[in-house]
Amino acid sequence: MTYDESIILAFLKFFEGEDIRDYIKEKELENHIKGYILCDMNKIELNRNCIVINEEFDFSLASAYHCDIETPLLANIIHYPIIEKDSTIVARTPVCTYSTHLTIQSGNFKGEMSFPVPLSCKKNMKIYFDVSKNNIEKIFCNDILYKF
Repeated sequence: MTYDESIILAFLKFFEGEDIRDYIKEKELENHIKGYILCDMNKIELNRNCIVINEEFDFSLASAYHCDIETPLLANIIHYPIIEKDSTIVARTPVCTYSTHLTIQSGNFKGEMSFPVPLSCKKNMKIYFDVSKNNIEKIFCNDILYKF
């Protein structure tokens, strides 16, 4: 790895867990950003001080969403969602809890995510996340806005 490549990787790791919006200084540039995607560092190449991602992107993810998320993390649900229901008895009262498990693709990243709520979503649906630091504050999918 060259010195320039190590600088790029260090720069990217610096943003891990941070709100990247805090680092955008140009207001002009900020107004053109429609959303963010995830980048799997193991699937990139560094070439002439540039990051090369050899993946096709669905840029329609950033078009025509109408929700309460200013600049969302853009993703697509790539497998059938799994909604689980768990019932327990607490002090002689049945308590039901739900969780939703999704496999998403964002940028060149594919991975599984779990949420402690039943999400109304399906395979091949677009999903938008409002992420601040390491927390998901809102999710928008199927014309429903979930706030956490």
